[in-house]
Amino acid sequence: MTLKKRIWSMTAVACFGIGLSSLLEVPQVQAAAVTASQQQFIETVGEDARVLAGENDLYASVMIAQAILESNWGQSTLASPPNHNLFGIKGDYQGASVMIETSEFVNNKWIKVNAAFKRYPSYNESLLDHVHKLRTRSFSPGVYYYAGAWKSNAPTYQDATAFLTGKYATDPQYNQKLNRLIETYDLTQYDQPSANSVALYRLYNPNSGEHFYTYDTNEKQHLITVGWKYEGIAWNSSLSGDPVYRVYNPNSGDHHYTMQQQEVAHLVSVGWRAEGISFYSNGGKEILRVYNPNAKTGTHHYTFNPGEKQALVNQGWQDEGVGFYGE
Repeated sequence: MTLKKRIWSMTAVACFGIGLSSLLEVPQVQAAAVTASQQQFIETVGEDARVLAGENDLYASVMIAQAILESNWGQSTLASPPNHNLFGIKGDYQGASVMIETSEFVNNKWIKVNAAFKRYPSYNESLLDHVHKLRTRSFSPGVYYYAGAWKSNAPTYQDATAFLTGKYATDPQYNQKLNRLIETYDLTQYDQPSANSVALYRLYNPNSGEHFYTYDTNEKQHLITVGWKYEGIAWNSSLSGDPVYRVYNPNSGDHHYTMQQQEVAHLVSVGWRAEGISFYSNGGKEILRVYNPNAKTGTHHYTFNPGEKQALVNQGWQDEGVGFYGE
């Protein structure tokens, strides 16, 4: 089953509230040079948005701009852990919600209201639920409420943001704010497939604690069907560069990634199975490696997020520096 079909077939959870142009914490958008934290936020949600939007007839640029605006670059109370709600979606997610005071534009004026918003396990579930909302919300058979924001019905991203104004958000200037973000931070680059790299998917096995990395969508979907949890895009892997090999331990079920052919040969000699080139190391993004000395499987973890690395180090993992490079 493709990701597109999986999203379309998801069962709606609770009620979908109208998204907000701004929680109380979100300021007016002003053009400015991108900061390191802003760039990190764009990279955190950008590749997932590129993949999800591309598979679901949506504009990734609009999705990213909505996430920025609704969550104040991921800094709002609603977007921060443990809530992870990037889009101001009301209701509950698998029974989890949080009460937040917010602003809504009603009868030509702003008012403050308290409302229940969905609480997600991670940004990934928030992005998936947002796409599900845009693709499936309907009040009558065959008529989809947000169809006007689909690429097939909106020739430009400006058409999509104009359609969302007054429907997704109550703010009459919603499209202007989104358009300004898209233009300021060049978000239209995410509306096109990456020409020089592929998305490397990250999955987690809740039974063994192992993380798995693959650019193969069929492999990703198979693992999801057998119980692995999809955690989004790990990073973008170049189509060329230094090969990273994958080896598999049939006794423990563990996978190991290395650029060293000698290491591959040694592991094969002691019972591991060589699975060929997994991806390539190339680009300017450092992929950090940490090691868990207490684990028997999932002993190594890879991330481009320094915050995630540090959180694991604080829990006893060992910092092993840069493992690979990505884009």
